[in-house]
Amino acid sequence: MTWNPLRRSSLTHKPDPAPGIIDRLKDRELEDLYVKLQKLEEANKRIIKDIKKFSEGIQSLSKAENKLINDLSSSASCNKNEKFRSVVEEYITVTTEMNKTVQDTSKVCQKTVIDPMKKYNSEFSNISSYIHKRDSSIVDVKKLEAKLRKLQDKEKSTTNMAKQQLLKKTLEQAINEAQVTHNKLLEDLSVFHELRGQYLTPSLHSLIQSQADYYGKTVQLFTHLSNMSTENTAINTPQRLSEKKAEIDSKLNAIRALAIVGGPGGQTAAS
Repeated sequence: MTWNPLRRSSLTHKPDPAPGIIDRLKDRELEDLYVKLQKLEEANKRIIKDIKKFSEGIQSLSKAENKLINDLSSSASCNKNEKFRSVVEEYITVTTEMNKTVQDTSKVCQKTVIDPMKKYNSEFSNISSYIHKRDSSIVDVKKLEAKLRKLQDKEKSTTNMAKQQLLKKTLEQAINEAQVTHNKLLEDLSVFHELRGQYLTPSLHSLIQSQADYYGKTVQLFTHLSNMSTENTAINTPQRLSEKKAEIDSKLNAIRALAIVGGPGGQTAAS
């Protein structure tokens, strides 16, 4: 089944409080750490979702450009106008190269960002299991405490006192095990939280590098195409862009002046 980053979170139940069993400060420390881990899990899920959107976005853009190229290459203008056809052919070359760049970038996103972060997020399920184990040890202690209270309420017979002594030893052992489990969990979760940056930083660096490669390649290819389409004239400075706009406006005015257009200022057939 496909992994869904929006599926139900693993950390949905806070550790059970254990007054009288676990030191109050350590109990509070685990609760605070749990809240931090909850936020970390949700943040990772959002990042995975955003990276997938980025990857899907550049692939959609690539598909749109391919469709545009197909439409341009099959147009009558491309067949009849040699200069126009030459620009379209160069555009095809650029988009072909960009298709490769898009695929490479998407693979990098998947292999070095999404997959590692999915693996990281799977650890939260294990954390939930360990918290459940810790809570179970607390429940065991509470059950033994309740059982001991019942014995203490009964008549103080020799048999009853012997049972109490045995139960007290069992309870003491259970409390010790619960404390060991709690302290070990607290220690491991603290380390897990502290190491988050060391684990995720390589993925972030890889993402930045892949985007630098993608946008760098885009600029390189389309700058080359721009120079080809303007017959190696000046680069697109503000002045050059203004000249292009004036050229387009001039041609548009010429079209509007045609009798068949009949727009504002257009000539009529009679004139």
